[in-house]
Amino acid sequence: MPNEGNGWTGNNFAGWCFFEADKAIRTATTALDRAEREAAYIRQQQLFTQELPVLPLFQRVSLVLTSPTLSGPRSDPTAPLTWNIHEWRRN
Repeated sequence: MPNEGNGWTGNNFAGWCFFEADKAIRTATTALDRAEREAAYIRQQQLFTQELPVLPLFQRVSLVLTSPTLSGPRSDPTAPLTWNIHEWRRN
């Protein structure tokens, strides 16, 4: 959580501390088994919905512009720009 002690860095602006939800999202982002990842994402979403630490009102627009000589970049609102860099090719 952003606070004075860590120089106001981090993304947990709501200050939501919930061990079970934290464990679920860590499992979801690190598990190799697809079924385990899906179950962990579902559990984290259930806990978020139950607790509702924030009410998301909109999704920020993510715009990707590339050169006509580059193919492959694809926008994903849940991932960094380079999430599929292994598919990028120079034309």
